[in-house]
Order: sequence, then structure tokens, then C-alpha cells
Amino acid sequence: MTPLRKNLGFTLLEVLIALVVAAIALVAISRAMALGMQSSVELERRNLGLLAASNKIAELRLESHTPLPGRFKDDCPQGTFPLICEFSISASPDRQFRIVTVSVSLSGTRDLVKISSLLPVQP
Repeated sequence: MTPLRKNLGFTLLEVLIALVVAAIALVAISRAMALGMQSSVELERRNLGLLAASNKIAELRLESHTPLPGRFKDDCPQGTFPLICEFSISASPDRQFRIVTVSVSLSGTRDLVKISSLLPVQP
């Protein structure tokens, strides 16, 4: 009689289970990376929207006259992003100031950012 040989390798079932576990881990990692990239693009858009809104408020402050209360839109592209700035100007409780709200959207979609500021009324 010959002695029994020891199994020195893995069975097919063990290899398949290891491959399934590795595949699940790779899918989870790729999903996390995709979400990270999407968040990065959204953050870039919001930062550019904030810059555009801040620039528009600075431009209004530098004008020689204070805009009248009302609403209007203006293009405010930043790089390759076709941003649109929507202004809302209203009277404040103190007559020496006007409230300016700038909403920035990407080609008419939902607002990326919305900021408000006070402008002094120029005589």
C-alpha cells in the first residue's frame, strides 16, 4: 500500500470564492472613486460660481451709480462653464443701502450658489 499524498494546492471552489471576494472589493473601490470624481467636479462648479457671484457684486460696488431695485440676468462664464448670474436688488430697512442677491446657475439649471450683500446707495 502506498501512503496518501498531502494536497498542496487550492481546490477550484476556494479559487472561485477568492475571485468573487476580489471582484466585489474592486467594484466597491471603483464606485468610491467615481463618487469622488463626481464630488470633485461639483465642488469645482460651486467654487467657480462663488467667484462669479463675488465678481459681479464687486462690479456693482465699483459702478458710479447704484442699480435700481428689480431683477435681471447676466452671463458670467468662468472658463469652459457657461454660468448665468441672476440679480435681485431690493430696498433695505436702512435707505442708505440696497440688498443685492446673486444666484449663479449653470446654463439655467439649479442654483450652484446664492450670495447676498449690501450696496451703499450712491447720491
